[in-house]
Amino acid sequence: MRHGAEPGAAKNRIAALVLAGTLAYMSLLLRAAPVGFLASGILGILLIRALYEPDVAEIAASLCLGAVFLVCQVALHLRALNYFSAATALGCATFLVAALRTRTPGDLRRLLMLFALPFFVLVITFAENAPSLFIPSKQAPTFDPMLYAFDAALGVNTFGIARFAQAHSWLGATCTWVYANLPLSIALVWAVQLRERGTRAWRLALACCVTGIVGFLFYQVLPGTGPRYLFEGRFPLGPAPEAGGLAGTAMLSTAYTRNAVPSLHVTWAALAAWYSEGAPLLVKALAVGFALLTILATLTTGEHYVVDLFVAAPFFAAMIAVAEPSVFLRRIGGITLALVLAWTIALEYRWRSAAAAWAVVVCAAAWSAVVIAMVVRRQGSAESASPGVGQAQPASTSSR
Repeated sequence: MRHGAEPGAAKNRIAALVLAGTLAYMSLLLRAAPVGFLASGILGILLIRALYEPDVAEIAASLCLGAVFLVCQVALHLRALNYFSAATALGCATFLVAALRTRTPGDLRRLLMLFALPFFVLVITFAENAPSLFIPSKQAPTFDPMLYAFDAALGVNTFGIARFAQAHSWLGATCTWVYANLPLSIALVWAVQLRERGTRAWRLALACCVTGIVGFLFYQVLPGTGPRYLFEGRFPLGPAPEAGGLAGTAMLSTAYTRNAVPSLHVTWAALAAWYSEGAPLLVKALAVGFALLTILATLTTGEHYVVDLFVAAPFFAAMIAVAEPSVFLRRIGGITLALVLAWTIALEYRWRSAAAAWAVVVCAAAWSAVVIAMVVRRQGSAESASPGVGQAQPASTSSR
């Protein structure tokens, strides 16, 4: 197919090169965006290409071209030589090689699949930072003191958790890397499941997109940044302040992203682990391990409060329910989101009662478990009702 004259081959290649140019421009935005997150999304292109329909010659060419890109970037002083610049160079090179080989509509569709991850990361990054673009002042109120007060009511010391990570430098470095490279976990599961079980891959994609959209709306309800920004210069080495001595809200720089409640980092990592079911054991172990480390990283980096993670539990349960084709489960997901929204609004008030705070957390965990059990049962019923589909899948996969 590749060596023959394909109708519209030139048009498909032009579209592919336009996409490659767009990706190159996106990589230039690293200076204005969270470097690690976007660079990781671009590096995910190489990971997806290596796992889904791998071509040894194409991957080798991508690595060589990526090295050339990196040398040029450093020589021209466009970027310093570090992990993020290498990740960007390798991802862009992989995409360009694939674009140059594009001839058929099928090639173009595969290229769009590679483009989806960094584009998704860029859109989410812009959406999280967009509100600050429309705030005339350089500071705006957040509900960080209220979130800190809820943690205090639970008896949690976020300062102590972060100090422990700093005392063990290997743990702190690992958590920082994991936090910045969440897109790699999604890329790993997406690529493997697309090859093994296409349905799980597309549900992962749907759940991740819905999570980003709904999560952005939640951020507008309860703006929060994280303890490292609320206690800038004092976290985590300074003494932990008393929650009762803080005002109800805090005026913080608009340069700090209001993306605390719920923790979408934890939600996305949990989604990757959830949809790794049925993948090879190594992939599943990596996805689950990445999710667990992400939970720890949100606290050691000071980007989230503990309550953000508790809110993420029912939020995650709602997302996997909404991603299912069952109308019943989607309604359950909608109800769960309504409950999470009510809890999010309630966090705007100071919580002093440990019993009340723990009661809400336990109820949220219990309801999350109920929703997850519903999803598991419906999935089991659907698979048992159509055994022929599961048997036919390997044959279609091997023909690619």
